[in-house]
Amino acid sequence: MVHADVTADLGKFGLQLPIAKSGPQINLGAEYRSESTVFSPDLAEQEGLGAGGAGDVLPIAGNFHVSEAFLELNIPIADDLPVPIRRR
Repeated sequence: MVHADVTADLGKFGLQLPIAKSGPQINLGAEYRSESTVFSPDLAEQEGLGAGGAGDVLPIAGNFHVSEAFLELNIPIADDLPVPIRRR
């Protein structure tokens, strides 16, 4: 697994809305991961001779790879308003 991200507070560079006390914050990142598995039953299980009578248990192997990127924003719009503004 490989993961990297960068976070920046753009308010420190003077970027902000006029009625907000702080500026926007941004987080940008990427991740890559790989998973794999191998199941190798013994010969008796492969021939269906194991306890439980479930039949032949065959070997199996598999894998997958995931690449993803993300962007998170926190943008303060206004502070200290007399009426709270909420959005759900």
